[in-house]
Amino acid sequence: MGDGAAALSDVFRAAVVLPALFLAVAAGGLHAQDRPSFHVPPGPLNTAIGSFAAQSGALVSADGALTAGKASPGVEGETDVARGFERLLAGTGLQALRAADGSYVLRPAPPAAAATPLVTAGWSLPTVQVQASAEPDAAARLASGQRIAPGAQAQPQTGFTLDRHALDLLQANDLQQALSHVPGITSSNVDNSRYRIHSRGFQIDTLQFDGVSTAVGYLTPPNLSMYESVEVLRGPDGVMAGVGSAGGTMNLVRKRPQRAFEATARVGAGSYQARTGQIDIGGPLDAAGQLRGRIVASTDRQALRQQGTWRHDDQLYGVLETDLGPSTELRIGASRQWLDSRSMQYGYPTYTDGSFLRIPYATYYGADWNRETYRLDTAFAELLHRLDAGWSLKASLNQLHSQRDSAFAGLRGAVVAGQDLSRYQTSTIQTEDRQTVLDLKAAGPLQAWGRSHDLTLGLNASHQRDPQSSAPGVPRYFDVSLADPYSPPQADFSTNVSRQVTQTDQLGAYAHGRFALADRLDLAAGLRASRWTSRVAIDPLANASGMQDHHDGFGPRLTPSAGLVWRLDAARQLYASTSAIYTPQTQRDASGTLLKPLQGRQEEAGLRQQLAEGRLQLQLALFRLVQANRAMNTPGDTTGTVFQAQGKARTQGLDAQLSGHLQPGWELSLGYTRTLTRYLDSSADTGRAAFMAYTPGHLLKAWTDWRPAGQRWHVGGALKASSAYQVVDGSATIRQRGFATLDTWIGLNLRPGLELRAHLENAFDRLYYQSLSSTADHNFLGNPRLLMLTLQARY
Repeated sequence: MGDGAAALSDVFRAAVVLPALFLAVAAGGLHAQDRPSFHVPPGPLNTAIGSFAAQSGALVSADGALTAGKASPGVEGETDVARGFERLLAGTGLQALRAADGSYVLRPAPPAAAATPLVTAGWSLPTVQVQASAEPDAAARLASGQRIAPGAQAQPQTGFTLDRHALDLLQANDLQQALSHVPGITSSNVDNSRYRIHSRGFQIDTLQFDGVSTAVGYLTPPNLSMYESVEVLRGPDGVMAGVGSAGGTMNLVRKRPQRAFEATARVGAGSYQARTGQIDIGGPLDAAGQLRGRIVASTDRQALRQQGTWRHDDQLYGVLETDLGPSTELRIGASRQWLDSRSMQYGYPTYTDGSFLRIPYATYYGADWNRETYRLDTAFAELLHRLDAGWSLKASLNQLHSQRDSAFAGLRGAVVAGQDLSRYQTSTIQTEDRQTVLDLKAAGPLQAWGRSHDLTLGLNASHQRDPQSSAPGVPRYFDVSLADPYSPPQADFSTNVSRQVTQTDQLGAYAHGRFALADRLDLAAGLRASRWTSRVAIDPLANASGMQDHHDGFGPRLTPSAGLVWRLDAARQLYASTSAIYTPQTQRDASGTLLKPLQGRQEEAGLRQQLAEGRLQLQLALFRLVQANRAMNTPGDTTGTVFQAQGKARTQGLDAQLSGHLQPGWELSLGYTRTLTRYLDSSADTGRAAFMAYTPGHLLKAWTDWRPAGQRWHVGGALKASSAYQVVDGSATIRQRGFATLDTWIGLNLRPGLELRAHLENAFDRLYYQSLSSTADHNFLGNPRLLMLTLQARY
């Protein structure tokens, strides 16, 4: 079967099964009542208004100054639109006024209206109506920690958000699972627990928490139980994200305490001995509601594909929030994540010609003593103060401390066809990462030239300290037959130890504004000044690798960005933008010299349009990204520590996204990415890390969920389809043919607030390699078919 045929076959089967599934269960909904069912999770009021408007089909007008910084308790279950507004606005001090034309306008609620905030009025206000999205201004996004603005104030860049409702629907428990549903995003495994994220052919190595950046290289999947949403900006974001990556920026928005008591509990069990549990409780801690708290605890246990392998993941999160005054809010919190696993740390080799091994993939190739432990601690404090005239000040302090300890024997060595012989390589590594980040922001409206503008000003500083210790095992290698594997004896890691400490400091100042040049034309412009230094100190008593101390840095360095947004009408926008890339790199070449900073530029132009009376949002974008000096592993290096700078490379292509509601209760997300890659100089190819290892030419991601009005059930599915991708290792080419996978689910509300759900991942049990590296090692399979049953209760 050809490269595209396998993917086409899977897509065809999904295209047949999904509609058949919908039609089979639709029979019970033919006589659905007009009373709709809503799922609007608690969170920032602006986000909640947009979600409720999309699900109800209501037209809502809201002044951003009224909704800024407020939180909504959300709406859950069956209700009419009037009662839905009551629940949505409870505790916000706002009411919804219904005009004669059927639209709604939000305004402050008088004391007498506090219990029944929805009233009917035979008039309309001279405000701009917004369909299916409220538009938070810069100050409101600063308060909420969000990075992606909907509607007219959206940035001239491609973005995508998975809110808590979508994360639960897709059963995305960690970040890698969530990103697998984000259009245009791919991931490549470093080992069985760490991975890199890629967009438009380049790595995303900037991870933000509530809009505050931290540095990541190899990412361990953060458990998402403590987060309200995941946002992804594709393409460089150097102004707001610091000396960030060309691929884009990921932002995790933490859960906040609710102003009304809420509790959620979930338990689940499934195939591969999967067991899961979560509890989420929050609300006011005093009678006045000025002190609020929330605690989230979760646990996940699961066996992996290979016999005797497993993964355990636990998390605990707590946050307190208090009103220091009518305009000042303080929030403090902390979390801990534990992750333990036994796995095939190096993944699989291939045959010497690059073809995949023909072996039983349930067989474990590794040592009984393989073990990896990981712990991530975070702590944060945020102080928000609202000034007059719509301005807000925010000070954020984030601390992150991660520790990893692993010792393992993994397959490493290409296999000669017919011989089925490889070898185990033994290694140990201990890493630690301590980061402290301080971020100061001011945001608000600016009146000039007879128009209103938005401006954000900021300062941030970060300090990162990364001790690392590693050693090859003695013995280093054990021969192994793939037909008769065994567990090698415990290796000795007390000799040939290498230790070093890397310290990195960043200091930056930035400004970003949205300036109204005309009634329908906005300029989005930003500038950042950055200073960066890195120091590597080698332990002279443990330097088996022969490294030397280094001290490097640059700055101040200016990074600009600019874009135009032209609102053709209330439902359509055109935009164009350009962004500079300047990212320091910590990798070194064979002589120990630090590689030059990664430099480049991206241009993007696109269209945004609302469809179906605002229930659907369409975005089309053309992009071109040129970059030089990207760090790549040196061919032939078996240590993974020697790099070389890639020459000039270019990616260009198309992003297309359609998301929203086809009708109330029927959600849809559809994304297609076409990417063309090319080397622009003699560097042509640096072997196993070439573009095509993680950048398929065609990538399709879609999911949908149907919840008929008046019914207690909902059903949905998620489709992911990719064209072929490959990597060249010497004379061998490793190629994963095009493929597609389908997830399906069905949920039933047993009673209000209690739901039973069945979720089937990779329904056709498609065998494919998610990540490619070399003939020797680091080729990783995607997940097998997994069935999960969960029971969730909300109060």
